[in-house]
Order: sequence, then structure tokens, then C-alpha cells
Amino acid sequence: MPAVQVWGFKARLIYETQSVPLAMFQDPAYSFSHPSYPLGYPGLLVWAAAWMGRFDRRFLMLVPWSFTAMTLLFLVRRITRAGGVAAWVLPVPLLCLFMTRQQSLWAEFGYAEPVLMFYLVVGVATLWDGIRSGQRSGVILGWVLLGAMGWYKNEAVVLYAAVVAGVAAGWPGRWRILGWSAAGLPLLLAWRVVAGILGAETPDFEWVWKGADSWNWIGQAFRAAWSDYILDGGQSAWLWPLVGISALLHPVRFVRTQELRFLVAMLGVCVVGYSAVYGFSTLMEREAHFHLAALPRLLAVPSTLIPLALLPLVSGSSPASRAIPDLTQPLQG
Repeated sequence: MPAVQVWGFKARLIYETQSVPLAMFQDPAYSFSHPSYPLGYPGLLVWAAAWMGRFDRRFLMLVPWSFTAMTLLFLVRRITRAGGVAAWVLPVPLLCLFMTRQQSLWAEFGYAEPVLMFYLVVGVATLWDGIRSGQRSGVILGWVLLGAMGWYKNEAVVLYAAVVAGVAAGWPGRWRILGWSAAGLPLLLAWRVVAGILGAETPDFEWVWKGADSWNWIGQAFRAAWSDYILDGGQSAWLWPLVGISALLHPVRFVRTQELRFLVAMLGVCVVGYSAVYGFSTLMEREAHFHLAALPRLLAVPSTLIPLALLPLVSGSSPASRAIPDLTQPLQG
């Protein structure tokens, strides 16, 4: 599991050698540790181990739990500050979402999704605040925070593209906002450049199109995304009913709310993007079921934005009453 063979293995090797051994990326004997995976999460584990004075996997489970707690506190604070019905309706399913066995398993197995979730939620919230206020600094900071996801999981590239699609679908002045998305690209792609220089590869994916087989694998992944995540509820089982109820109660405002258009476009790109990656998987021939089981976990990350997207609808403010600056004009510094 990742806590032992991937993130935890890299962190322990770095902690014990007090260096970053190049063999970790280049020696075929270490291929089980996914050499091309980013070093951000192992770096956090090394820092925590140094702070505790020893490398103990049980205590290092506190790292993903701490990011889960920070995400929860951030969301609840924004919800309670919004006031209205949101202050007492949304925190309840939020607590259910984060304090479930799924979150415990993420920590136990050492998955990096809690860290990814934190950067996504804070980055998107900062980006939205910058857009609403017309502050260029807020927009840039939001993109930079989103770009930092690239140091924790390679899937961050899909998430970043999904945020770009969400902005394109959601806001006036979208082209100027999207222009500033370049601010996050250096951080997002930096690890990919480093991995390429080091020759780090992961045997799980072979970037060669295999015709009918690749199409078949993409189809399997797309169906799994719908059946195991969207229809089954997945990690967001407590949140999707809120989306449906809000759409039924306020259909016109639901369609007009920029944040909700953003959410729909983003989740759509995530489903399509993650499914497309499976077309290049080397595991689909022999371990398809195991490999597809990761999809609900990956798609649970963007679902954390559902409470933020619902806030304008349930907090008492309408899209028309929220002054959205004309971002076709230059953003303020």
C-alpha cells in the first residue's frame, strides 16, 4: 500500500539517508515505489518524522488527518461566515463527509488525496474571491495554490485543466482570468520536468495508443466513474442530495449561479480526463478491477467543492445581488 511501498518508502529512504538517492528514480529495483510520483508528500512525511524525532508510520498518519482537519475547518468557517440557512445545513453533511471510514482508510493506507483536497479547496476559494472582488492578486494566488497540487500527485494536471474548464464555463471576463492561469503552471509542471530529467518512469502507464484495447479501457473507466462514484454516491454521498434539492427548489438561480456552472464543468472534465488516462494503463490487462477502484477516490477530491458551490444558493444571496466586477477590464492589483 502507498504508506509502505510508495510515499512511505520514499519518505523513509530520504529520512534515513538524509538525502534524495538518485537510485530511487533510476534503479529498476525501485519500480514498485512509482519513481515518477511527486516528492511533495514524502517531503511532508520526512518533515513530520524529523519534528517527532523518529519515523513511525502510525504517528505519520496524522499528516493526512491534519490536512483533512484543515480542509474541514476552512469550509466550515466560510459556510458560517456566509450566514443564512447554509450556516446550519451544510456543516452537518460536511462533518459526515470528512469523519467517515473512507477518510480513515485514506490516512491508514497513506493516500495523498487529503493534501490534494486541501490545496484544491483553498485554491479555488481564493480564485473565486479574487474574481468576485476584481483583485488580480487574489486570482494569481488562487492559480499558484492550484499549481502547487502538482507536487503531490500527477493527477493534479487533470484537476488543473478541470478548474480551467470550470472558469471558462462559469464567469464573464473568463479569458482574462484564464490568462492568469499561467501563473500556476511553473509549479504544476515543475515536478514533471524534474522527473523527465531524472528519467523517472512508472510501469503502470505506457504512453502508447493500443487501438481497440485503449478504447475499451477508456469505456470501462468511464462506466466505472458513473456506476462506482456518480450513481453510488462515493465519497460525496452526503453532498449530492444537497445539489439535487437545491436544483429542484431554485432551478433558475441554480442555472445562473457561476459557481455551480463551474462545478458541473469541472466534474465533467475530471470524469472524462481520468477515464482517458486509463486508455494508456498497463494494468488494465491484468488488474482492471483493482486499478478502476481508484476512480472513486480520485473523483472524491473535486466533490469537496460542492459546499462552496452551493453557498451562493443557500446563504441568501442571489447571483444578481452579488456584484461581479467586469473582468473584461484590467484586474486591480
